[in-house]
Amino acid sequence: MAEYIVRFDLRENFLSPLILLNCLNKFDITVRLKGGGNMGQVEAARLGLSKALQRYEPNHRPALKKGGFLTTDSRQVRPKRAGQPKAVKKHRWVKR
Repeated sequence: MAEYIVRFDLRENFLSPLILLNCLNKFDITVRLKGGGNMGQVEAARLGLSKALQRYEPNHRPALKKGGFLTTDSRQVRPKRAGQPKAVKKHRWVKR
C-alpha cells in the first residue's frame, strides 16, 4: 500500500476506520480501484473497507457511523449539454 498511496495524509485517511476500531494489524486488505483521482480513490476504498468491517462485525456499525465512514459522497459529474462547450460553461454572447 505504501508504494501506491504515497501521501501520508491519504494513507491515514484510508486506514482511519481500522485505527478507530483498533484492528490495524488484524486484516490483510486487497483493493482494486479504477478511475478518479487519488483522493476519490482513497475515499472510495475507505467506504468499501468500512462496509466490509461492518459486515464482518455488525457491532462496529455505531462507531463507524459516528465517525462518518459509512457516508457516500453524492457528487457526480454533470453531463455535457448539446451546443455548449461543457456542462455549465456557456458560449459568450456577442452583439455584433
